[in-house]
Amino acid sequence: LVGDSKEGKIQRLDGPYHAAEAVRHIANVLRVWKGPTPVPGHVRSSIPLIPVDICAQAIVDLTLKGLQESWVGFKSLHLSPSKGLTARGLYASIFKKFGLNSEILLMPLVPDFLVKEAFDRVINLPGEELEYLLNLPHLDTSETRAILGDGWCPEFHAYEESFWKGYDEYISHR
Repeated sequence: LVGDSKEGKIQRLDGPYHAAEAVRHIANVLRVWKGPTPVPGHVRSSIPLIPVDICAQAIVDLTLKGLQESWVGFKSLHLSPSKGLTARGLYASIFKKFGLNSEILLMPLVPDFLVKEAFDRVINLPGEELEYLLNLPHLDTSETRAILGDGWCPEFHAYEESFWKGYDEYISHR
């Protein structure tokens, strides 16, 4: 979940905001870095970001639909955009936010010692989140889209500006 789709308001840094924080902490180094910037992630992964207000509305809509149709038993539905933001797309947005022009080099394999030391201590990206980022599962959203319609969840580009607005507001108040 990320901030709401209109104002981007967030209560704490979590998920993709940690990646932004990591880059923010080393942005000055990256501005003078020559060559591609290695970052953790897979080319084929998509990150299932969803604004909290869109997610809440989907939960309400699915609950009402279940009550109206008297669903019996359990139903497993993934609340995720149809395509999702790629790891490269997330980093591109982060690099643009901090005025970085470096080429992005995705690294699917990050040595354990780097995960524990560099990501946990130096840039405060919890190792569990890095592990999740590197091993994102494919989420089948076909049943959710069949119930809610194809356009129920906007893709990142539709709320990117509010995403960064919420981040900036949070950072300025801490």
